[in-house]
Amino acid sequence: MSFSAFLQFLFSGVTTGAVYAFVALAFSVTFTSSGIVNFAQGQFVMIGGMVAASLCAGYGIPVLPAMLIGVAAAAVAGLVVGAGFILPMLRRGEFTLILVTLGLSIVFEALALIAFGTDPLSLPSLLDLEPLMVHGASLSPDSILLVAAILAVLAGFHVFVRYTRWGRAMRATSIDTSVAASLGINVAFTIALAFVLSATFGGLAGVLLAPVISTGAQTGLLMTLKGFTAAVLGGISTPAGSVAGGFLLGLVEAMATGFISSTYQNAIGLGLLILLLMVRPEGLFTARTRRA
Repeated sequence: MSFSAFLQFLFSGVTTGAVYAFVALAFSVTFTSSGIVNFAQGQFVMIGGMVAASLCAGYGIPVLPAMLIGVAAAAVAGLVVGAGFILPMLRRGEFTLILVTLGLSIVFEALALIAFGTDPLSLPSLLDLEPLMVHGASLSPDSILLVAAILAVLAGFHVFVRYTRWGRAMRATSIDTSVAASLGINVAFTIALAFVLSATFGGLAGVLLAPVISTGAQTGLLMTLKGFTAAVLGGISTPAGSVAGGFLLGLVEAMATGFISSTYQNAIGLGLLILLLMVRPEGLFTARTRRA
């Protein structure tokens, strides 16, 4: 493999990893605030991308407003999931809630197929700039924007959790909902807020991905699997670890494609997840806790 080809696979891995990092961060948000693993998470990526692309292609709405509407649509979907389905069934147990999110994922995909059809859609580039050339490998401005966006979102979320009232409420709720409620925290609102935030992150990933790779109504399931793998890989209980896991998974898949074959790309990623669950289930970037 030539050096330029290696760089091209590296850039591809970083770009894909940024998308996985968005979804992994969203998994971490809902898990650390409520203990819920939301297996409808990838559908927010699909909703954001498909709404934005369909508005731009079908109605001639400029790219930036279409993106903003796509992110807003994903946030609304997150509110529906959190407030409409999770909160009323919060006391039913984690297994029931996982089944609920899986069912909602299927519903979202079916509705998207009805609304948008089966054809993939894409968005024009948000940045009218030439690709950056590095030793014969090209890096698109949209890829750079995608990577910068996830780093900015991670930093902003860290500030939100650490220094704002509702961020601290989310941290308290993640420890013990009963104690948080006794301290005057609105647990229901906090959990709903976590789902809205996670859906917003997913929608943002979707609209930023659409100019790079075409998106379709069936994108959500793949994003759920990849995002969950990345979150577990880095440590779903730590937002920064989840983001790191996303980049690591993207790089592993890209290098597997370059050095082995694209046929085994998904198998290698899922195999890595199984191996990690056996050896280090807390994730690579989460500190081990001693057992009494």
